Amino acid sequence: MIKIYTLKFKNDLNQEYILNVSEEADIHLLEYLRKKYISSEDLNNSDGYEISFNVLETKSDKDEQKKTTGIILEQSRPFIPEKIPIGFKKYCDEKNIKISGTKSMLIVSADAHQESVEITDWGRKTRNNINEQMGLMIGNIFAKNNDVFVGYVRHFVMSETWGSRISIDVGHSDWAYMQKKIEQFNTQDKKEHRIIGWWHTHPEMQLFLSQTDINTQKKYFGKKWQFAMVMNPQHEISCAYCGGSPIKEAELIVLG
Repeated sequence: MIKIYTLKFKNDLNQEYILNVSEEADIHLLEYLRKKYISSEDLNNSDGYEISFNVLETKSDKDEQKKTTGIILEQSRPFIPEKIPIGFKKYCDEKNIKISGTKSMLIVSADAHQESVEITDWGRKTRNNINEQMGLMIGNIFAKNNDVFVGYVRHFVMSETWGSRISIDVGHSDWAYMQKKIEQFNTQDKKEHRIIGWWHTHPEMQLFLSQTDINTQKKYFGKKWQFAMVMNPQHEISCAYCGGSPIKEAELIVLG
């Protein structure tokens, strides 16, 4: 388990930011943040909600620190999903997807679905998929209103680690590996993809969020617009959830 440091600080406009970084972040950067900003607080035993990969990759050079700090501050500003654009509404109409309901909805693109089929050996029982798998979902997020969201999965990213039949532990190397995969997709698609949630498998089990899954959702994907997806590849079934407090069932649409 990676210890998370929560840093609270304000900028020159008195705007407050909360930054959560791993214990493996460059110690010089932590000191730089503490000295530069008013009201910085280091909560060594706090629960973290995000890991900034930019921090993990920071060098000790001061100029690099300043550059990386600027990136962090930009990422630390609260993300507010935009309302559903007209172009996306037309796309959903073409696919006969009704997005007017009261539940949040997770839509998996055909390309992302094909990725998940290959990653999880969908529809088969293999030596790989009898153990839990886990990864991230990247794509777009739109708001129906303040509490109901539509997520569009463009890609599934898988961690390096393979779990046991009932659990999986993901470490620093997995997060770094997945970040590199996301960067590859960004370059390939010529756009910056947002992490909109996470996925994992329940091999040959019912679909639900265990208490461990709930803790993971609240701790790392606790924004009200972030999704969780659970898959049973052997039985070809899956489900989705949205939010952190509370976590609600979401409608799932898989295109293919």
